[in-house]
Amino acid sequence: MTAPIAYINVAESGDEVFDWLLAISGLATVVTWLSVCVCHVRFRRAWKVQGHSIEELPFQAMGGVYGSWFGIVLMVLVLIAQFYVAVWPIGFNGTPTERVQSFFKAYMAIPIILCFWIIGYAWKRTTPRRAHEIDLDSGRKSWLTVEEMRQYRLERSQAPLHIRIYRMLFTN
Repeated sequence: MTAPIAYINVAESGDEVFDWLLAISGLATVVTWLSVCVCHVRFRRAWKVQGHSIEELPFQAMGGVYGSWFGIVLMVLVLIAQFYVAVWPIGFNGTPTERVQSFFKAYMAIPIILCFWIIGYAWKRTTPRRAHEIDLDSGRKSWLTVEEMRQYRLERSQAPLHIRIYRMLFTN
């Protein structure tokens, strides 16, 4: 379905169309990672509030919740910096129309994401749930008990150093 987009570059205005497509997708990765970090923080908060232990989790992020908070701060700083550069581009002297075009090329993803969020909210009428209301158990499979996970982690921690380094880098 999207393969014909490759032929846009054949047209005279292909560069401009490509710039607008790039503008739409430009900040999507930043916003995606921001939402992943926010979801992780909210999940771990709900996990704690509902009386679960970290030992019950079969996988734990290497940086934990602090790593997610670091990611949130970093992504927000990137969005702020991108907004600053979009509003006051460095060395750009153009007409007001060109400045507006430059702003939207640099920051187009944010209005689109906000538009989708507003549409989703209007359609579903759901607000974010409090930590004690989040359903953590539907569809959850517990393969190992806490004791079995402790034993598994103990065995893994007693492996030779090169095996532990390999597992840390390439497996869970």
